[in-house]
Amino acid sequence: MDVYVSGCLDGGTQWKFKIKECPTAWYAGLPDCPCNYATVQSLGQTTVPFGKWEDCRSSSEKFHYGATYEARWLPVAKLSPGQQCTYDANGKLITAGIAAGSPDKASPKSCGYSDFINSVGIFIGCNSSQHCIQDVQPWMTGNATTIPCWQYLRDWPVNNKLGCVPNKVSDIEHMKTMIGNMTCEEATLLIKKAKETGFPVIDADLRKFIIGEPVTLSNADIKIRLQNWRTVNLCPSFPTDPLCIVLNKAIANMP
Repeated sequence: MDVYVSGCLDGGTQWKFKIKECPTAWYAGLPDCPCNYATVQSLGQTTVPFGKWEDCRSSSEKFHYGATYEARWLPVAKLSPGQQCTYDANGKLITAGIAAGSPDKASPKSCGYSDFINSVGIFIGCNSSQHCIQDVQPWMTGNATTIPCWQYLRDWPVNNKLGCVPNKVSDIEHMKTMIGNMTCEEATLLIKKAKETGFPVIDADLRKFIIGEPVTLSNADIKIRLQNWRTVNLCPSFPTDPLCIVLNKAIANMP
């Protein structure tokens, strides 16, 4: 809880309180993410709360684009909340952005996504997986529980209770106007395509902006560069292409 002294009222002190995390939040009480991957690898069974840490090794590029390593805390009780921590190539905890780990309302039984992602990375449906229904579908596009990415990152917050060095990877905060109410799946596609596509297909400064590198661009500059990217990507001829759909949304979001 943060407390701010906001002034005096009728001769007394008026206090303003800001609750940073409700103690009854569904993710309250989960084990904290260690700052280093090497540390989390050495952890095992826990008793408060009952569960175990599991080294997942490689992180999912689909759901946490930009992360290299992943670890999960899995509860003993079925369908209980679990913890997820992701790390960069140097083994440092990712503390913000799409690449950061997110707690799970219904923890999976183990690492991996084989219940709803096939061997080539295609989503095949949640079936009976509560983890998929409660934690994955809101992240994705085109279902009844879909929510904006900014809301997902707020409601499934990354754990940095140990005060690890800030480490943003695949962040969207600097481009929240452009992202608007895109889902995290759509925002991930935009970041992935920008990072993996070179000039002249994408403008070099627009690429820097999207992946979070220092660059100075006005909203008008960004919009023009997005429009050029859409044209070069032949979107007028392929309007249902996933990137074209995302680019159209990004352009419409820019003032």
